[in-house]
Amino acid sequence: MDSIDAERGSAAPARGPFIGRPMPRFEDLRLVRGGGRYTDDVSVPQQAFALFVRSPHAHARLISIDTSAAASRSGVLALLTGRDYVADGHLGMSHQPNPADALDVRKPSFAPAADGKILDERQLPLATDRVRYVGEAVAIVVAETLSAARDAAEAVAVEYQVLPAATDVLAALADGAPQVWPDAPKNLALDNAFGDRVAVEAAMAQAHLVVKQTIRSQRTASAFMEPRSAIGSYDAGENQYTLISGCQGVHRVRQPLAECLNVAPERVRVICPDVGGAFGSRTNLYPEQVAVCWAARRLGRSVKWTSDRNEAFLTDYTARDVVAKARLAFDRKGRMRALAFELTGNVGAHTVSYVPLSNGYRVAPTIYDVPMAWVHLRGVMTNTVPTAPFRGAGRPEATAVIERLIDIAARRLRIDRIELRRRNLIRHDRLPHRTATGLTYDSGDFAGNLERALATSDWNGFAARRKAAKKRDRLLGIGVANYVETPVGMPHERVALNVSAKGKVDLAIGTQSSGQGHETSFRQVMADQLGVVPDSINFSAATARCSPQAAARTRIARCALPDR
Repeated sequence: MDSIDAERGSAAPARGPFIGRPMPRFEDLRLVRGGGRYTDDVSVPQQAFALFVRSPHAHARLISIDTSAAASRSGVLALLTGRDYVADGHLGMSHQPNPADALDVRKPSFAPAADGKILDERQLPLATDRVRYVGEAVAIVVAETLSAARDAAEAVAVEYQVLPAATDVLAALADGAPQVWPDAPKNLALDNAFGDRVAVEAAMAQAHLVVKQTIRSQRTASAFMEPRSAIGSYDAGENQYTLISGCQGVHRVRQPLAECLNVAPERVRVICPDVGGAFGSRTNLYPEQVAVCWAARRLGRSVKWTSDRNEAFLTDYTARDVVAKARLAFDRKGRMRALAFELTGNVGAHTVSYVPLSNGYRVAPTIYDVPMAWVHLRGVMTNTVPTAPFRGAGRPEATAVIERLIDIAARRLRIDRIELRRRNLIRHDRLPHRTATGLTYDSGDFAGNLERALATSDWNGFAARRKAAKKRDRLLGIGVANYVETPVGMPHERVALNVSAKGKVDLAIGTQSSGQGHETSFRQVMADQLGVVPDSINFSAATARCSPQAAARTRIARCALPDR
């Protein structure tokens, strides 16, 4: 007999397999009925409201901050600066920008070059000596109401000495460009190369055809449906900080937050409620998350901040902004012989992440059988908001380059662009295959995938569709691209599983959903593994709900995230 989930109003099949089977999502009714609990939906007793005073300049020396007029405004509880933060013994954020290596997670992706180092500059939540991008916070105002905080923030007088700014990634490398950080000579935060350059250049010299292209991927903004928000609390008796904030993993936020506040990690608790969009850009710790926790300790009250859209476009970590310069060599039969690939990424004003460069390097050949490759990676500091992982984090940029090079080569070699791709795909009978950049592909049917895509899109019928469109004064185009999606993220994660004698399953996971349907997909996987139905599984992300016991530990009078 089918089991019935009354709330979802649908019958769940009694027999598996469930993986890949369309079914109503367990979380959907809660969300469409307004039962979602996002950070700004949460209120804690006696919370105060924070607003940040932000720089209007991309680069400037911070001369003085006069808070006297603002302090006299009604409802103001505190006006804090970066110097106050440092005086309290706190540290800047170390974002740990160098990711784990794709082959051996025990070591970082990048090693310092012989004549330099990889920059990991600590970022203070409030600037002290100079500001390095438009929107960087210089002070935090805490008040009884949000309107009082906004009124006081407008009264803070900041004196700046404006400095030349470097905003373009290539211009920042030029001689005489403004220096963003003293520890990044010529604004280079990262300069690494991989592969045998001599062998690649020799193959290029002997090739029948070498095509080259420079492609700039523009900077993108994440534009989360749910703006960033954070609530900081502090329990003096337990010396315990609590942060409630939408993110992409509480452990990734908790560790650097504890380091900033100069306490052991067990003294910091991070609660992540529902998340309305993340895309990679909520992975890293943000200055505002640190500042509200620190302000809560200063005031002895919880402090809440929610971004507006203006702040979001100024301060959310952005992405892309990469210049890719590549050369691809072919023999007379259209076989790839070598790839030379240079990625120059705009890191921004603070070293948040080198993940896009790491991913771009590893997947550069994508699913083509390139015998050898040389890759040069540069991370460049500029006076712009920091960049971070976003929707593929380097993979789309690398894919765009090699696919564009193939199209150019197809025209010059007078080989059909589909046929040229077929000739160079990694053959199924050669798997497992180690690519020229070190990744091992253990499975896949790349030629079969291409053929299915061509059939599904009716590739051969395109000429007729274009002709018909032209009669309607419409221009119709078609393109093709092959890519590989590689797994990234935290190398290890926690799962807790408990099976009762009555066949009920409690499943707790450490990964954080930001709209992907974890409550359903994890149930489907576990149901097939255990031979049960998804309805018998009680799923919870470790941070998705706050229990009464947890509320008592943090001395919050009521649960921050009550079940509805």
